[in-house]
Amino acid sequence: VSMADGRSQKITGAFPPTGGTWLPDGTIIHANNHQGSAEQGDWRDGHGESLFRVSANGGEPEQLTWVDAEAGEWAHSRPSTLPGGKHVLFDLRLGAPEEVSHVALLDLVSRKYVTLIEQARGAQYVPTGHIVFVRDGGVWAVPFDLEKLEITGVAALIESSVTDVPGYGNWPVAIAANGSAVILPAAADAAPQHRPVWVDRQGRVQTAGVPEGTYAWPRISPDGKRIVLERGAAGEQDLWLHDLERPGSLFRMTFYDGIDANPIWGPDGTSLFFSSNRDEAYNMYRMRSNGAGTPERLIRSPKLQVPAAFTPDGSTLIYAELGTETSFDIGAYPLNPAGDPQIIFATEFTEGTPSFSPDGKWMAYGSNESGVGNIYVRPYPNLQDGKWQISTNGGFEAFWSASGDEIFYRNGDAMLSVPVTTTPRFRSGLPKVLFEGDYYRVPLGSRHYDVSYAEGERFLMLENIPEENTTQLIFVENWFAKLERLAPRR
Repeated sequence: VSMADGRSQKITGAFPPTGGTWLPDGTIIHANNHQGSAEQGDWRDGHGESLFRVSANGGEPEQLTWVDAEAGEWAHSRPSTLPGGKHVLFDLRLGAPEEVSHVALLDLVSRKYVTLIEQARGAQYVPTGHIVFVRDGGVWAVPFDLEKLEITGVAALIESSVTDVPGYGNWPVAIAANGSAVILPAAADAAPQHRPVWVDRQGRVQTAGVPEGTYAWPRISPDGKRIVLERGAAGEQDLWLHDLERPGSLFRMTFYDGIDANPIWGPDGTSLFFSSNRDEAYNMYRMRSNGAGTPERLIRSPKLQVPAAFTPDGSTLIYAELGTETSFDIGAYPLNPAGDPQIIFATEFTEGTPSFSPDGKWMAYGSNESGVGNIYVRPYPNLQDGKWQISTNGGFEAFWSASGDEIFYRNGDAMLSVPVTTTPRFRSGLPKVLFEGDYYRVPLGSRHYDVSYAEGERFLMLENIPEENTTQLIFVENWFAKLERLAPRR
């Protein structure tokens, strides 16, 4: 982003967003999950990112490291340049059973790296001659010799009880060149809590009878009697079921020590489809909705996949698949009769949240092709035969109404409706706001609401519960003096 005029320029894709660092020669070292061939560790759990170098002016990235899956490596992320621009610190993350991060040192000439600090992450060098890093909920510092590239002292705890989320967690300390620091304490890291509620078209709210918790991706069963939700955070999500006829009920459906997420119901309500990292790659699974049996993996792919919807006839599972760099594509997997999965819509942009008209002849979806999220409609299955934009000022999370004459979507805190007709040709009217509220959302992401018609039309929303503890940032002047006192150099 230009400091002069505020204009932004895309340099390259970098997904997941796990860090970048500038070098003196005008290049940027960054993490990205595209790693070349499978033999080099391509795509582990949809993560598995390696380090790349690219010109700050853009161009083809050059791969610097490859994840060694046989050695238990999971990802290389969060790079940080050492003075001189010839070496880079980065997080060397290990997968199961260790599930830990070490700080590694990469030689940019030889492309070789070694573990420098064990049980640590988020390292950066500071002018006092120390490497600062995060370990066990605290910020630590250890003396470091730049010439010999060696640790020269004992690591010391500088700040305790800071935000420390493993994996993709944010760096809890910002350090200025003059030695000041801003610290994010642990109290600010509480997982967000939600209250599932029913909201009518006028915005009137009624509890859904589900206990408060950290939820996402609520989906109502085809008979309107049950709700399945993703519950949990920080890589420990499971599927939970709520029986609408038993207020306060909540039953755990999966018990995997990892990620079971993004659930949708099968057409007849006897099955649940979801995503999981239980077999390394983040793929789709099917299980019985009564919890019996073992989940069945649907597609064995190195790419991240998320179930999104079924075609109205119940024959085909529509899903989102991570494509090149940061784009998501739309795929179709025929299940009745069985067929091979295939990508049916792919561009350089992200397409997602597909939803179908009741007759199955039209598909609404979200895309960021305009630079921001907007809602579009295409004919199905001949997606290239036309395209109509129905949102006017941004939008995401499309959902086609059961009546077929309107499409719902969200923009900011607002739920909107657009009137549509599909015969003799597709036409849409102007969007209108139905209601607004502080409900959980992920712009350009998944649909985190659902619509029920069992007791009249009403929206199932995840109401954000305000944090009881005020989030704080702590400013410390001359933080370097504290660092040098607690972690003296030899």
